[in-house]
Amino acid sequence: MAVSLAFVPFARHIWCSRIVLDSGALMVVNPVRVYRVPYQDVVRVTATSGGTLLVVTSGRMEIPSTGFGGSVIDAFAGSTNTATDTAEHEVRRRRGSSDTEPGTVRFSREFVGDMCLVASLACLVIHVAGGR
Repeated sequence: MAVSLAFVPFARHIWCSRIVLDSGALMVVNPVRVYRVPYQDVVRVTATSGGTLLVVTSGRMEIPSTGFGGSVIDAFAGSTNTATDTAEHEVRRRRGSSDTEPGTVRFSREFVGDMCLVASLACLVIHVAGGR
């Protein structure tokens, strides 16, 4: 049971990776970090040759998106190209209405996954304390 609970946080963090086009900023939610970039600081949104969606900022920072990391299926479905076109269009459209707050980087939080990790650790402590 504890092993199953320990798997959930990793799976949730990976599966919940995404690009969010908020009202004032573009957010890249990766498994470990969340990057919030105001639209005015986004230079371009592009796809690499390997199929990864990449956000380039005015500070020359390149932020890859794990949610659009390129795959064999994506080569046929074209989801990265569709997401790139949509994000680039929205960045251009919303550039004047972006937040005045600077971009931020924080650790990613996934409530269900993080609670499963806590439960897994609790199972481990109970198992060790019980002597089994």
